[in-house]
Amino acid sequence: MSQNLAFVLGLTLMLKPKPTSSFSSSSRNQQVTPGSTRIPLSYLQQSAVFYKYALVDTYSEKRACKLEHIPLENFSIPKTFQSRNIPLFQVLKIPKEEIQVGRTWTIFEQLHCHFPRRATSTPSVSKGPSHQMEVKYLENCFFAHTTSWKSLEAMERKLDSYKESSIVCLGDPEERKHFEVTCKSADVIKDSVGTFIQTVIEKLDTSEHKLPQLLFVLYAFFRYGVSLPSASIAKAEKLFEDIGFLKEEELRGKIKYFPALKELCLKTTDCTFWIWLVPLLYAIEKTEDASVQSVLPLEAFEKLRKDKEKQKKVLKMVGAHKTLIRSCPLLAKKIFQMLA
Repeated sequence: MSQNLAFVLGLTLMLKPKPTSSFSSSSRNQQVTPGSTRIPLSYLQQSAVFYKYALVDTYSEKRACKLEHIPLENFSIPKTFQSRNIPLFQVLKIPKEEIQVGRTWTIFEQLHCHFPRRATSTPSVSKGPSHQMEVKYLENCFFAHTTSWKSLEAMERKLDSYKESSIVCLGDPEERKHFEVTCKSADVIKDSVGTFIQTVIEKLDTSEHKLPQLLFVLYAFFRYGVSLPSASIAKAEKLFEDIGFLKEEELRGKIKYFPALKELCLKTTDCTFWIWLVPLLYAIEKTEDASVQSVLPLEAFEKLRKDKEKQKKVLKMVGAHKTLIRSCPLLAKKIFQMLA
């Protein structure tokens, strides 16, 4: 948004029985003073929250407020809303299961909107999503807060919110009716999630035990349908090598990661990454009801046995997971198929 010290950006919430506003302002050194407002938990659970951004003239005695204009030319608007020709508001979407005391829900806005110039004293201002900033925010959240399996669940909710932000909810606060439209940023969001995953893998420290974080980013690759470049796969393999011994109790209850690891196995048979995933799959199978017997085609094992360099990787993996192999007959049998 272009900066003009005579104006501050505010947020108008159409709550009943009366609207409320929250304002933020920018100083000359570009520091932001955020505004805040309280919405009762019961209101969030029972009613939709309609809102618009507003540009407030701080030089005006009455602090005149100009509401943003939301361009609708590229959206398919229901006929019932088109015929009424009314200004539409955005609708705050929070999943019902997230509306609880102590929970945090992060909103990522993808809708481009602006404040058109109507007078010489009024600046023409626009705002839109900054995907680079959003990826940086997700990255900071990951490294600052993902210290346990439980905290990874919170990170997953943030990524879900970001992935779903291409679907925007608009509506009429008077009639309390709303509908959904899809922004053009869906592909950009998917690419940004891929950038986030690659960045996390690159920055994970190989000198520390990072199994929860590593499993999470591999799961995210599968869940959000992004692809991993060869450099990220090589780094992930290095992390698995450094993690070494797998603690079975640490993998208890982690069945949701199984499909992602299985798909990665199938997609990386041309390199050596899948070698390190095999004991992980069996470790999960040992603690959960999962089937790993038919994960890989026999051709993958035949090629592995004929490649001397890859055999070195197999021996290194066996050395790292001796305890698990001894306690899991099915894994031991599979290891025999991997060795020349």
